[in-house]
Amino acid sequence: MKNLLIYYNPKGKFMPVKDSPTDYEALTKIQIDNSLNLGWRKEDIVFATNFPYEYSSVKSYVVGDGKYEVYDGNRSSKLPMICEMFRNGAIGDDVYWFHDHDAYQLQPFAEIDMEGVDILYTDHGWTSMWNAGSFFFKKGARDIFERSNEIMYGRHLNEQTAFMELLAENPEIEKRCRKINVTYNFTIYYHVKTYPTVDKPLMVAHFQAQKPRHLALYRPLVPERFLKLLNSHGIK
Repeated sequence: MKNLLIYYNPKGKFMPVKDSPTDYEALTKIQIDNSLNLGWRKEDIVFATNFPYEYSSVKSYVVGDGKYEVYDGNRSSKLPMICEMFRNGAIGDDVYWFHDHDAYQLQPFAEIDMEGVDILYTDHGWTSMWNAGSFFFKKGARDIFERSNEIMYGRHLNEQTAFMELLAENPEIEKRCRKINVTYNFTIYYHVKTYPTVDKPLMVAHFQAQKPRHLALYRPLVPERFLKLLNSHGIK
Protein backbone atom coordinates (compact mmCIF):
# COMPACT_ATOMS: atom_id res chain seq x y z
CA MET A 1 0.00 0.00 0.00
CA LYS A 2 1.10 3.58 -0.68
CA ASN A 3 0.50 6.50 1.64
CA LEU A 4 -0.29 9.56 -0.50
CA LEU A 5 -0.07 13.13 0.79
CA ILE A 6 -0.50 16.11 -1.56
CA TYR A 7 0.45 19.75 -1.15
CA TYR A 8 0.40 22.39 -3.88
CA ASN A 9 1.09 26.09 -3.68
CA PRO A 10 1.63 28.41 -6.68
CA LYS A 11 4.55 30.06 -4.86
CA GLY A 12 6.41 26.75 -4.81
CA LYS A 13 6.91 26.66 -1.05
CA PHE A 14 5.14 25.87 2.19
CA MET A 15 2.75 28.52 3.43
CA PRO A 16 1.10 29.17 6.83
CA VAL A 17 -2.11 27.36 7.64
CA LYS A 18 -5.03 29.79 7.54
CA ASP A 19 -5.76 31.40 10.92
CA SER A 20 -2.93 29.47 12.56
CA PRO A 21 0.70 29.99 13.66
CA THR A 22 1.46 26.56 12.13
CA ASP A 23 2.68 26.15 8.55
CA TYR A 24 2.23 23.24 6.15
CA GLU A 25 5.83 22.12 6.52
CA ALA A 26 5.18 21.39 10.20
CA LEU A 27 2.04 19.43 9.29
CA THR A 28 3.98 17.54 6.62
CA LYS A 29 6.64 16.57 9.15
CA ILE A 30 3.96 15.42 11.61
CA GLN A 31 2.35 13.29 8.90
CA ILE A 32 5.65 11.69 7.87
CA ASP A 33 6.74 11.03 11.47
CA ASN A 34 3.33 9.63 12.32
CA SER A 35 3.40 7.29 9.32
CA LEU A 36 6.89 6.06 10.17
CA ASN A 37 5.85 5.48 13.78
CA LEU A 38 2.97 3.31 12.53
CA GLY A 39 5.28 1.12 10.47
CA TRP A 40 5.04 2.60 6.98
CA ARG A 41 8.18 2.10 4.91
CA LYS A 42 9.79 5.32 3.68
CA GLU A 43 9.50 4.18 0.08
CA ASP A 44 5.74 3.76 0.50
CA ILE A 45 5.16 7.35 1.66
CA VAL A 46 4.44 9.49 -1.41
CA PHE A 47 4.51 13.24 -0.80
CA ALA A 48 3.39 14.85 -4.06
CA THR A 49 4.04 18.56 -4.41
CA ASN A 50 5.29 21.13 -6.91
CA PHE A 51 8.73 21.73 -5.39
CA PRO A 52 11.62 19.54 -4.15
CA TYR A 53 11.49 18.62 -0.49
CA GLU A 54 12.98 15.96 1.76
CA TYR A 55 12.36 15.02 5.37
CA SER A 56 13.49 11.86 7.20
CA SER A 57 14.70 10.44 3.87
CA VAL A 58 11.23 10.84 2.35
CA LYS A 59 11.68 12.83 -0.86
CA SER A 60 8.84 14.67 -2.55
CA TYR A 61 7.45 13.51 -5.87
CA VAL A 62 7.53 16.73 -7.86
CA VAL A 63 4.51 17.16 -10.11
CA GLY A 64 5.18 19.54 -12.99
CA ASP A 65 3.13 22.51 -14.15
CA GLY A 66 -0.42 21.75 -15.17
CA LYS A 67 -4.06 22.74 -14.98
CA TYR A 68 -4.13 21.96 -11.27
CA GLU A 69 -2.44 25.33 -10.82
CA VAL A 70 -5.79 27.01 -11.49
CA TYR A 71 -7.79 26.61 -8.32
CA ASP A 72 -9.83 28.73 -5.97
CA GLY A 73 -11.79 28.43 -2.74
CA ASN A 74 -14.39 26.22 -4.39
CA ARG A 75 -11.97 23.77 -5.96
CA SER A 76 -9.06 21.67 -4.81
CA SER A 77 -5.69 20.69 -6.27
CA LYS A 78 -5.97 17.06 -5.10
CA LEU A 79 -8.00 15.74 -8.05
CA PRO A 80 -5.97 17.45 -10.80
CA MET A 81 -2.70 16.44 -9.16
CA ILE A 82 -3.79 12.80 -8.89
CA CYS A 83 -4.80 12.98 -12.57
CA GLU A 84 -1.37 14.36 -13.42
CA MET A 85 0.27 11.51 -11.51
CA PHE A 86 -1.75 9.06 -13.60
CA ARG A 87 -0.60 10.77 -16.81
CA ASN A 88 3.00 10.61 -15.63
CA GLY A 89 2.74 6.90 -14.84
CA ALA A 90 3.33 7.59 -11.15
CA ILE A 91 0.35 5.52 -9.96
CA GLY A 92 1.29 1.86 -9.88
CA ASP A 93 -0.46 -1.39 -9.03
CA ASP A 94 -0.63 -0.75 -5.28
CA VAL A 95 -3.61 0.32 -3.22
CA TYR A 96 -3.24 4.04 -2.45
CA TRP A 97 -4.45 5.77 0.68
CA PHE A 98 -4.86 9.50 0.07
CA HIS A 99 -5.42 11.80 3.04
CA ASP A 100 -5.37 15.51 3.79
CA HIS A 101 -2.72 17.10 5.98
CA ASP A 102 -5.22 17.22 8.83
CA ALA A 103 -6.37 13.59 8.53
CA TYR A 104 -4.20 11.61 10.94
CA GLN A 105 -3.85 7.84 11.00
CA LEU A 106 -4.10 6.57 14.57
CA GLN A 107 -3.74 2.79 14.21
CA PRO A 108 -2.02 0.46 11.71
CA PHE A 109 -4.40 -0.51 8.94
CA ALA A 110 -5.43 -4.10 8.52
CA GLU A 111 -5.55 -5.38 4.96
CA ILE A 112 -7.78 -3.10 2.90
CA ASP A 113 -10.24 -5.15 0.85
CA MET A 114 -10.74 -3.57 -2.56
CA GLU A 115 -11.99 -6.67 -4.33
CA GLY A 116 -14.30 -5.65 -7.16
CA VAL A 117 -14.02 -1.88 -6.64
CA ASP A 118 -11.62 0.92 -7.56
CA ILE A 119 -12.41 3.43 -4.80
CA LEU A 120 -13.29 3.12 -1.11
CA TYR A 121 -14.64 6.30 0.44
CA THR A 122 -16.44 7.57 3.50
CA ASP A 123 -19.25 10.03 3.86
CA HIS A 124 -19.30 12.74 6.55
CA GLY A 125 -21.17 10.65 9.10
CA TRP A 126 -24.24 12.87 9.13
CA THR A 127 -24.67 13.24 5.34
CA SER A 128 -24.15 10.89 2.39
CA MET A 129 -21.80 13.37 0.66
CA TRP A 130 -18.32 11.98 -0.07
CA ASN A 131 -15.69 13.26 2.33
CA ALA A 132 -12.59 13.76 0.20
CA GLY A 133 -10.21 14.04 3.16
CA SER A 134 -9.35 10.32 3.29
CA PHE A 135 -10.00 7.58 0.74
CA PHE A 136 -8.46 4.51 -0.88
CA PHE A 137 -8.08 3.87 -4.60
CA LYS A 138 -6.45 1.64 -7.20
CA LYS A 139 -5.02 2.29 -10.65
CA GLY A 140 -8.34 1.32 -12.22
CA ALA A 141 -9.90 4.49 -10.78
CA ARG A 142 -8.11 6.71 -13.31
CA ASP A 143 -11.19 7.43 -15.41
CA ILE A 144 -13.24 8.20 -12.28
CA PHE A 145 -10.76 10.83 -11.17
CA GLU A 146 -10.43 12.29 -14.65
CA ARG A 147 -14.17 12.57 -15.18
CA SER A 148 -14.72 13.97 -11.67
CA ASN A 149 -12.00 16.53 -12.40
CA GLU A 150 -13.72 17.53 -15.66
CA ILE A 151 -17.02 18.00 -13.81
CA MET A 152 -15.30 20.01 -11.07
CA TYR A 153 -13.83 22.50 -13.52
CA GLY A 154 -16.66 22.43 -16.06
CA ARG A 155 -19.42 23.06 -13.52
CA HIS A 156 -17.34 25.07 -10.99
CA LEU A 157 -17.93 22.60 -8.17
CA ASN A 158 -15.74 21.33 -5.38
CA GLU A 159 -14.33 17.83 -5.76
CA GLN A 160 -16.80 16.25 -3.36
CA THR A 161 -19.88 17.50 -5.20
CA ALA A 162 -18.32 16.66 -8.57
CA PHE A 163 -17.67 13.07 -7.50
CA MET A 164 -21.21 12.63 -6.18
CA GLU A 165 -22.70 14.04 -9.38
CA LEU A 166 -20.58 11.63 -11.42
CA LEU A 167 -21.86 8.66 -9.40
CA ALA A 168 -25.47 9.84 -9.65
CA GLU A 169 -25.21 10.17 -13.42
CA ASN A 170 -23.33 6.90 -14.04
CA PRO A 171 -24.68 3.77 -12.30
CA GLU A 172 -21.86 1.65 -13.72
CA ILE A 173 -19.26 3.87 -12.10
CA GLU A 174 -21.16 3.84 -8.82
CA LYS A 175 -20.77 0.05 -8.77
CA ARG A 176 -17.00 0.49 -8.83
CA CYS A 177 -17.01 2.57 -5.63
CA ARG A 178 -17.85 1.38 -2.11
CA LYS A 179 -18.59 3.39 0.99
CA ILE A 180 -16.73 2.35 4.15
CA ASN A 181 -17.10 3.23 7.82
CA VAL A 182 -16.24 6.76 8.95
CA THR A 183 -13.59 5.32 11.26
CA TYR A 184 -11.30 5.98 8.27
CA ASN A 185 -12.24 9.67 8.18
CA PHE A 186 -13.70 10.85 11.49
CA THR A 187 -14.26 14.61 11.36
CA ILE A 188 -15.01 17.20 14.04
CA TYR A 189 -18.74 17.57 13.45
CA TYR A 190 -21.75 16.11 15.27
CA HIS A 191 -19.87 13.62 17.45
CA VAL A 192 -22.98 12.86 19.49
CA LYS A 193 -24.50 11.41 16.33
CA THR A 194 -21.44 10.11 14.50
CA TYR A 195 -19.20 8.58 17.19
CA PRO A 196 -21.61 5.73 18.08
CA THR A 197 -21.50 4.64 14.42
CA VAL A 198 -17.70 4.48 14.25
CA ASP A 199 -15.93 1.12 14.15
CA LYS A 200 -13.47 1.01 17.04
CA PRO A 201 -10.61 1.56 17.42
CA LEU A 202 -10.72 4.85 15.57
CA MET A 203 -8.44 4.66 12.52
CA VAL A 204 -8.26 8.21 11.11
CA ALA A 205 -8.95 11.42 13.02
CA HIS A 206 -9.66 14.31 10.67
CA PHE A 207 -9.19 17.53 12.63
CA GLN A 208 -6.93 20.57 12.82
CA ALA A 209 -4.68 19.58 15.67
CA GLN A 210 -3.08 23.04 15.78
CA LYS A 211 -6.40 24.53 16.92
CA PRO A 212 -6.85 24.24 20.71
CA ARG A 213 -10.62 23.68 20.43
CA HIS A 214 -10.14 20.79 18.01
CA LEU A 215 -7.34 19.25 20.03
CA ALA A 216 -9.40 19.40 23.21
CA LEU A 217 -12.24 17.59 21.44
CA TYR A 218 -9.99 14.77 20.18
CA ARG A 219 -7.70 14.43 23.18
CA PRO A 220 -9.76 11.57 24.70
CA LEU A 221 -9.98 9.81 21.32
CA VAL A 222 -6.37 9.67 20.15
CA PRO A 223 -3.44 7.59 21.47
CA GLU A 224 -0.98 9.10 23.91
CA ARG A 225 1.86 8.46 21.46
CA PHE A 226 0.13 10.75 18.94
CA LEU A 227 -0.24 13.54 21.50
CA LYS A 228 3.48 13.21 22.27
CA LEU A 229 4.24 13.49 18.56
CA LEU A 230 2.22 16.69 18.28
CA ASN A 231 3.99 18.05 21.33
CA SER A 232 7.40 17.31 19.76
CA HIS A 233 6.40 19.55 16.85
CA GLY A 234 5.26 22.42 19.04
CA ILE A 235 1.54 21.63 19.22
CA LYS A 236 0.73 21.48 22.92
